[in-house]
Amino acid sequence: MSKKKKLNDENSFDTTLDQVIELLESDEQQFIYLTGAAGTGKTMLAVITALKLLREGEFNKIVVTRPAVGVDDEKHGFLPGDLNEKMAPWTRPIFDYIQEYYTKAQINKMLEDICKKNFGAIEGCEDCFNKSPLIFTDFCANTGGDDKPYLAVKDWAQLNGVLEFQLNEHNETNAAMNLVLFSDAMEHVARISRIIGQPKGNALLVGVGGSGKQSLARLSAYINQYEVYQVKISAAYNIPAFKEDLGIMYKRAGCKSIGILFLFTDQQIVDEKMLVFLNDMLSSGDIPGLFPTEDIDDIVN
Repeated sequence: MSKKKKLNDENSFDTTLDQVIELLESDEQQFIYLTGAAGTGKTMLAVITALKLLREGEFNKIVVTRPAVGVDDEKHGFLPGDLNEKMAPWTRPIFDYIQEYYTKAQINKMLEDICKKNFGAIEGCEDCFNKSPLIFTDFCANTGGDDKPYLAVKDWAQLNGVLEFQLNEHNETNAAMNLVLFSDAMEHVARISRIIGQPKGNALLVGVGGSGKQSLARLSAYINQYEVYQVKISAAYNIPAFKEDLGIMYKRAGCKSIGILFLFTDQQIVDEKMLVFLNDMLSSGDIPGLFPTEDIDDIVN
């Protein structure tokens, strides 16, 4: 059984989330289709609902959102005709939160069974959730213009070819990075690139030392045409020096409109007070006392 739910400014996120979960917890409700304007929280609501249901052992429910492309509701109900191309944007955000292979397999089986039951008449229904790789980027499509459409990667060979080209271009003008672009590394680059390509995008990269976190971040920055800014730690490095470095970065980004990736590692935290500055940067972007009062007028003007 399917149900259509519109998410708009009049419906608070928490209220709609409670309504969706309540509907899906009933035995007869298996499919919820969310519609609404961009930025109203459809994808995040679907992810939170999916994770809650997974923790409760529910593998027979679907929550999807309207994709950016058009939907022929009259012909196909709530789902577009070309499922192979259109269903992937709904499952990819959920899979970003799930790492265990068996869990992904369970989700794919659940999606396939319910879609066969509700949308079996649509060609390709049974194969649309087994796409590999399930990766979307805005740097693989060659449109020949300034537009950067956010599209699914066709296969690993296409993604590897694009990233190898970008890596070679990077190495010609920057310190060379000898990277082995295996599948996990390519997935990480796609994710990091997507995150930092968004306004106020930031990411915490976790892994053992030497696993390539900084290298993949630098490659992602190059793909997005950003400068990489990183402080240089010395024995005399202190809070005033850190504030000065942040001030230089802020001037380059704000006054000169230069795209910058600020790369900061845990080994560069020489004083825990640095974390206060990082928290201000991530929460609002406004770091109190970063610039002397006499310099603010010159910066603004």
